[in-house]
Amino acid sequence: MDLERRNFLRGRISNKHAALLLPWTRDDIDFYQACTQCGDCINACQENIIRVGEEGFPQIDFTKGGCVFCGECARVCTHSVFKDDLGSKPWQQVISLGTECLTYLGVACQSCRDSCDSNAIKFEYLIGWTPRPAVKNEDCSGCGMCVQVCPANALNIVSDQTIKQEVYAHGT
Repeated sequence: MDLERRNFLRGRISNKHAALLLPWTRDDIDFYQACTQCGDCINACQENIIRVGEEGFPQIDFTKGGCVFCGECARVCTHSVFKDDLGSKPWQQVISLGTECLTYLGVACQSCRDSCDSNAIKFEYLIGWTPRPAVKNEDCSGCGMCVQVCPANALNIVSDQTIKQEVYAHGT
């Protein structure tokens, strides 16, 4: 089934590439062609963060929690959707901080940093300002643990390519 055509006929832009795919999905295949929507990965997820997406494909929902990279989703799949090497980097996604962050309103909050096991979120202390988060993308695993705990919903997990494109577009 051609999802982009379906979205076009429904009068909306395809969100196919916006959905967060599962960790260790293979780069050399089209996930949407290889996945049979059997649901085995959803049932195997011990964190319950894999859900059925809008088009019936499994996708990550970090509002439910974060990924502990247990690999169960990949182990139960029998459809060549996942890489064989679960020791490799699970995906190419990182955290993106939005302007909704409470620290921009002068509220002291560091819940994202406290939930970050990889220490990718640090806080910058500036005289006269509430400490503000700074994300070190090269340390971010993309686990999403910080997304659920953010009281302002200011955090999103995005492709690291998206971050690189935004940096390039803004010239910073």
